[in-house]
Amino acid sequence: MTWFGIDDGPPRTEVRPMVESEGMRMALEPGWEIRIRKGADEAAGGKALPVLHAATVPIPRDRGDFGSGLVETLGIEDAFLSIVEYGEEAVGTALFPVVARLPGMILPDEFDPSQLQRAIAGQAGLQRFFTLGDRAFCVYTVVGAFSRRAFVVPKVRGLLGGLEIQARSS
Repeated sequence: MTWFGIDDGPPRTEVRPMVESEGMRMALEPGWEIRIRKGADEAAGGKALPVLHAATVPIPRDRGDFGSGLVETLGIEDAFLSIVEYGEEAVGTALFPVVARLPGMILPDEFDPSQLQRAIAGQAGLQRFFTLGDRAFCVYTVVGAFSRRAFVVPKVRGLLGGLEIQARSS
């Protein structure tokens, strides 16, 4: 089975514990909590599809796929990351273009309050849609303070460097 990761620098030499489930795995970085569960994709007829959540605050048991119930708790130096898989009907569509590797390079200037799923004063977000390994995903990231994004985004980028996604089995 093929795994895809981010190829944006030298390979990591340190060994970190991995959180792995549902064909997604991510290295656990200090200061982050990671959970992988199945969420319901209404477009896929309610089929349960994987959702990965990572945050610099405790992840509550009850939360929405895009962080409702969690993003409200972010402080000014906190971040939330959601990787939501969509159904097979989204694979390779205009919204979910096929990429050769995970989109890893995110920049502070790409974050904007208008990209939030729900506006929360002071916060900013970033969304990326893509198809990789015959699987469609949205990566959604929220920083707790737009004014602190230059400090927080490198932490998110470091976390994304430890993400791998397994290709869909044929």
